[in-house]
Amino acid sequence: SPDGALHVLIADMKSTAEVKVEHRLQVAFYHLMLDALLASGSVAVTTKRTGILFRPPVDPTLEEEAEVAPLRGAAKTEFGLDGFLLELVADQDAYVQSAHDLVLGTDSTARRVAGTELDTLPYSLSFKCDGCLYTEFCMKWSAEAEDLSLLPYMSGTEKEALRRGGVTTIESLATLKQFTPDASGGKTTDLVPVPGREDQVKRLAATWPVGPRLDELVHRAKSFRRSVKKDGTNALPFIPDKGNSSLPASRPDLNPNLVWLYIDAQHDYLEGRLYLLGALAVACKDGVPVERRAIVRMTDGPPDSGGKERDLFVAWTRDLLKAVLEIAQSAEKPKRAPIHVVFFDRYEQRLMLEGLARNFPAMLERTPPLYDFLTQIAAFDSPIASFLDEEVRTFKNFPMTCQSLQSLATFLKFDWNTPHPFRERFRARLFDYLGKLDIDGVSEWYTKRARFGSTVPAEYAYAAWNLLPVPAIGRGDEFADFRPVTKDLVVAFQQRRLEAMEHVASKVPGNPNTSKTAFTLPEI
Repeated sequence: SPDGALHVLIADMKSTAEVKVEHRLQVAFYHLMLDALLASGSVAVTTKRTGILFRPPVDPTLEEEAEVAPLRGAAKTEFGLDGFLLELVADQDAYVQSAHDLVLGTDSTARRVAGTELDTLPYSLSFKCDGCLYTEFCMKWSAEAEDLSLLPYMSGTEKEALRRGGVTTIESLATLKQFTPDASGGKTTDLVPVPGREDQVKRLAATWPVGPRLDELVHRAKSFRRSVKKDGTNALPFIPDKGNSSLPASRPDLNPNLVWLYIDAQHDYLEGRLYLLGALAVACKDGVPVERRAIVRMTDGPPDSGGKERDLFVAWTRDLLKAVLEIAQSAEKPKRAPIHVVFFDRYEQRLMLEGLARNFPAMLERTPPLYDFLTQIAAFDSPIASFLDEEVRTFKNFPMTCQSLQSLATFLKFDWNTPHPFRERFRARLFDYLGKLDIDGVSEWYTKRARFGSTVPAEYAYAAWNLLPVPAIGRGDEFADFRPVTKDLVVAFQQRRLEAMEHVASKVPGNPNTSKTAFTLPEI
């Protein structure tokens, strides 16, 4: 300032629509670093503040706009920026103290971790690993150690409970129980403790949270050993005693003219809106699929306005409902048919519903209230929608660590290279998860990179729009793997993804006890 006082504002920029605790902690670390630098130079500071500069919410409501108005004003005052928000951390001393507790204190978490043997540090593999720079080290180490983290759907809490119970590897878990022979000498689906490990099984069965899942985890360990180690371990391809699927059965005497709707959406996280919507409508006659129609729509550029997303929804919804009416097999006038919607996971449904909610007034004016349709229960015992990842988790015993759409379909012999070589064109961050590893002189396939997510990386869309950053002279092109993709190829790949969903769903037996209520299609 003119009087010689030094006022410091430590801020970081985030491509996010909300400020998180870790963001405030990050600038608290910068605060501590700057304190040390200024103290070493005997520089006096009058005030120090920390803050986060970030994006406003997408299409905010009046209430949201009123809430962020002071943050918008702060961004204008401090940086002269319009269209952005600045949160000045109110209780920055608390975050500075947290930084001490995490790293700098004598009993800090960082010091405790650093002083612990690497092999004993708890960890698990999950969606958070997909974007990590070090995932390949963790995956290789896990494969070499046959760590429990490689089992699908294994949480960190469950893994630590098993480790405390003396089960530290997949082999140890797979050999914890064995199949009981039936009267004819064959095996049943029932498991009993291996002789000599009865007490260990008893302890684990009474341990939270692995107790209720112990048999399931043993089944998964056996499947892993059989598939990856190829040691001849007996394993079931399914998880027994799990009841019935939420996917309906379709046969001549049950839901004979069922219409399947496989739905997928792609999200531009930079703009906070959807840029691609896809659906595959499949109509059955006497329980056999006889007609299908793919409806895929993509914006011509980033969805940087509510109008672009709204137009996408309106056009896609009209085409979808028209297709359902045209292909449905019904002798009644007007046509009547049961409909079942399939998403790959709840994240895909959430993207759809949030997009519909943002555009609800316009959608209500121009097209039917799809939001209500996608969340209603058509009959007392029959939900309108199923989530494929949950069906696979509940009923199937597949050995892959990351059970994404691309890995599941590949395991089930789905051809990803029709009509284009999609595996090669979309290899980066989708099909690059496998590698070869020599373990004890034996070469085996292993999960090289964590690829739990099924969403198409946004870089492919920006490549299709020709909007990827130009590589700097003299430096490598970090987007080289994405650049060859065109909009037509993205649309074609989306259609193939929907067909992959249909392929995976066909491997889960439908519920034979549910008769779905038919909708009068013209009314929809």
